[in-house]
Amino acid sequence: MGKNLYEGKYVDESPLESYNPNESFENISICTPFYNSRKFLNTYLHHVTLLDYPRDKLSFYFTVQGDDDTIDTLKLFQKGFSDEYRRIKIKKVKSLRGGELPHVRNVVMCRNMLIQWSKPDTVLFIDHDNFPPPFTILRLRETAYLGGDISGGIYEFYQKDMKDPDGPGRIGYTCFFIDKETGEYYHSCLDRKGLFGGMAEEVLGNRVYCDGVSMGTTLIQRKVFKDTRFTIPWGTDQTDDTTFCLDAATKGYKSVADFGCLVKHWGFDRKYLGKENGMAWFEYSIDDDMRYRRIDLNAKGIYVVE
Repeated sequence: MGKNLYEGKYVDESPLESYNPNESFENISICTPFYNSRKFLNTYLHHVTLLDYPRDKLSFYFTVQGDDDTIDTLKLFQKGFSDEYRRIKIKKVKSLRGGELPHVRNVVMCRNMLIQWSKPDTVLFIDHDNFPPPFTILRLRETAYLGGDISGGIYEFYQKDMKDPDGPGRIGYTCFFIDKETGEYYHSCLDRKGLFGGMAEEVLGNRVYCDGVSMGTTLIQRKVFKDTRFTIPWGTDQTDDTTFCLDAATKGYKSVADFGCLVKHWGFDRKYLGKENGMAWFEYSIDDDMRYRRIDLNAKGIYVVE
């Protein structure tokens, strides 16, 4: 797909010339659903404490599922930092098991719980396995100022190729588009199989309007939640993230993918290979721990690998 994904979709950034990020700092709630997060929890906590934003304007709302010691570590974080941040709230939530899409049903339940719990703040969803750079909030606030009701940082993901389920799978970035003629979904970088991904060289560092972003590191304006909540996907090629964005779009809300906010995703390492024919190419490695985690969740009836 290459450049065609982004053509005509770049966000006009000229309004930033008159933007003053220090004019007012709104209250922002970082909302994270956790499930057995021991392997990467300390890295998550390290990164969120480095976020460049006034701490008296930041709150944390955590839901916790699973049977490891995640909640104990979060309570230590709460005890150690409660005087520095506006609020730190933790809620233990019973996991839904079995049935169809158990993983998605748990995520949908927890995200909607966090939305309600954090009222009336702006929401920054950060998944427990996302490690955002320090400038994330400032950058995504700019993106929101430019028109992003749903402003997403970008990170890698891995998915099986349903047309070749026994193959090596595909790597992509969490920004997707719909082909208006065919109705097919395209994620950035999914134009090459295996542990390689290419994106249009010109998109790096820029912002683009898109049909949806993942919720791994995403700033959402509170107005969106007046008439939009997370639901079980109504398409087999969708997730709760994409369904949320598509639903929001029908109500006039815009999703923007920010390729200037590249977020580290646990289990993935990227190596820049260079440029070729207007494309920037990357090679990826996937940590075995990430694979084993999915196998464990599948065995517990929490995550079903398609």
